[in-house]
Amino acid sequence: MDPIISYEEYLRKIFVPLAEASNSNAQKEMKILLGMVIAIDSVDDENSESNIDISEAEQPAAWIRKQNPHYLYELFYVWVNAAAFNNLRRS
Repeated sequence: MDPIISYEEYLRKIFVPLAEASNSNAQKEMKILLGMVIAIDSVDDENSESNIDISEAEQPAAWIRKQNPHYLYELFYVWVNAAAFNNLRRS
């Protein structure tokens, strides 16, 4: 498996397969599983600073550092992609 280059690529590796599995041609077992998933769990490093202004942060495609993004940054983009995925599933 190739290394992940940006945070955007990381998000794509999670949400693109989920979107593909939502397709009407997806495997029956995957569609059943997606119908049962109700939450994504997330763990914060409570020792890190929590002051971050998301509006000033770079876009996920520009996050190419080896260091993980700030927890709030990660959580915001997971939420954005999860909301888009839920809208896709509703339609």
